[in-house]
Amino acid sequence: MDLLAHAQKMRSQAKFLLEDSKALAILNQVGNVSVCGSYKHDLMYDPDIDLFVRTDTPRESSLQALELLLQEKNFQKYEYGDFVDHPRPNRPSGYIICLRKEIEGVKWEIEIWFLSDEKPDCLENVDITPEKQLEILQAKHDRSQSSTSKHEMSSFEIYKKILRLS
Repeated sequence: MDLLAHAQKMRSQAKFLLEDSKALAILNQVGNVSVCGSYKHDLMYDPDIDLFVRTDTPRESSLQALELLLQEKNFQKYEYGDFVDHPRPNRPSGYIICLRKEIEGVKWEIEIWFLSDEKPDCLENVDITPEKQLEILQAKHDRSQSSTSKHEMSSFEIYKKILRLS
């Protein structure tokens, strides 16, 4: 598999999904949006996009965003999660909306976290060389070919290991 070509195809589909669904414009109405993860750093392997919305009122903003997203009817499935009153390990204290849509036979997911004071780690000021990019894509490919789930080994854990982040 040509990992760079795959990453470019995934990023192209992700860009189309974000633009076509108007998701970023909608989210910007309720808070300060950060695009993080593989999309931001051109490390796409899996069909998912990670977004964070900073707001002083995460619950209200998440519910408002959900209503606006539902009105647009651009996704096949909408899920809502409360990790404030129902915390889980390795999850931020916030609210999440998961959006799903199929594009060209690929099932996409957008995870949108609504947070007030927890700053998401979007790998700011990290230099990712072409060699490290390929190493990360290979690690993601290896994870997908194994029985290891993304919950057992997150992409962020891969980034930390390969980029030697603390």
